[in-house]
Amino acid sequence: MRKIRIYSVTMLLILLLSIPSIWASTTRIVQNNLSKIVLIITFDQHDQPLVIGSGFYISNVGEIATNYHIIEGASSAIVREVRSKRKYSVERVARISPEHDLAIIRINKTTKPVVLGDDEPLLVGERVVAIGNPKGLEGSVSEGIVSGFRQVSKDFRLIQITAPYRLVAVEALFLIVQVRLWE
Repeated sequence: MRKIRIYSVTMLLILLLSIPSIWASTTRIVQNNLSKIVLIITFDQHDQPLVIGSGFYISNVGEIATNYHIIEGASSAIVREVRSKRKYSVERVARISPEHDLAIIRINKTTKPVVLGDDEPLLVGERVVAIGNPKGLEGSVSEGIVSGFRQVSKDFRLIQITAPYRLVAVEALFLIVQVRLWE
């Protein structure tokens, strides 16, 4: 029997807040975004499961951001919204960036995207909230802070965060998409 690989996706949905915490509690952030988080299961050419990962909606036409390593080498994939039973087949891979470990996949569904913002105003010490499916544990939420920035190239930087995400508290580099929640 083949063992399925389960990844804690490094491109977690991380909600970085540069607004006062009284404006957006962690509970409110989760309530507003949990339905926009998906579980992705990829399969090989024999329909055997390969990887379980996370993603999130980035458009209203079914586009989902995830990590490239989640879809790499897969013959097919399905997407399921967190805490939902309905499954959608991935129609196509819209874009990839193996060097940045990013992929955009597409399903046939009208979706409500996460509102993406600009990470430039962020400061070390600002609060972050991560929502994802580490090791297949759907809709897991953790909170931490921005602990640093790493400029990888002229147009690409990593934001280092501290957030207990892999069931233990660790400081790790995560490639993230910054989200502003204006209520």
